[in-house]
Amino acid sequence: MKTQKKARFEIRADGEEVARWKKAAARLGYADLSKLVRKMLDGIERGETKVKSPVAQGYSHAKIYHLARVGNNLNQIAYAANKAAKEGQLTYATAKEIASELMYMNIMLSKLLASDNN
Repeated sequence: MKTQKKARFEIRADGEEVARWKKAAARLGYADLSKLVRKMLDGIERGETKVKSPVAQGYSHAKIYHLARVGNNLNQIAYAANKAAKEGQLTYATAKEIASELMYMNIMLSKLLASDNN
């Protein structure tokens, strides 16, 4: 029998953010945001915040190569964002969008690493 959940957790977000988050949840196979958030927070509680070395986990060289390329791209994005911020050319809205997309990429990369298809 399912336990009835009585406590409520709230987060403030604009409509655009909520729409993006709902799309991300759907792409990951979650029926709603609460299930996605619960899964993520349960993982953090269990200490699953760090990704173990792909080599140590026996991933193929092809997968490691593609992950390295993604990492390189992320570094380039971070460099460009930091440079723009230092020059006063990075808006709050752009920074917020970058952060949101990076969070989504983190979820997708974690899912890729967790897949059985090494």
